[in-house]
Amino acid sequence: MNTKSKMQPTVFVIFGGTGDLNARKLAPALYNLYL
Repeated sequence: MNTKSKMQPTVFVIFGGTGDLNARKLAPALYNLYL
C-alpha cells in the first residue's frame, strides 16, 4: 500500500534577511530543504 504524505504549508521569518549570512547560508539551505 503506497501512501504519500502531503506537505503542509510552512512560513519562515528571517530577521535581518538582507545580510550576508542569509545570502550565503540560510537561503541556499532552505532552498535545498524545499527540493
